[in-house]
Amino acid sequence: KQITGRMVGGHAAKLIGWGTSDAGEDYWLLANQWNRGWGDDGYFKIIRGKNECGIEGDVTAGMPSTKNTARNNDVAFGTAVL
Repeated sequence: KQITGRMVGGHAAKLIGWGTSDAGEDYWLLANQWNRGWGDDGYFKIIRGKNECGIEGDVTAGMPSTKNTARNNDVAFGTAVL
């Protein structure tokens, strides 16, 4: 949760999940692009449902290509990263 100052710039982070804290706050779980020495071993949580720092208003997602799927008996399996 942003406490002081104003938002300056931005960077890419990978949205990998969501949850609710023990205190009842909904959050998004993200992997940071920098390294494991930042945040919680390279991950961080940001408040969910309030567009904190524009996280919900500026999301870009992609779908996997067939190059990134495994084939088993001519049935393709894949995972989308959002």
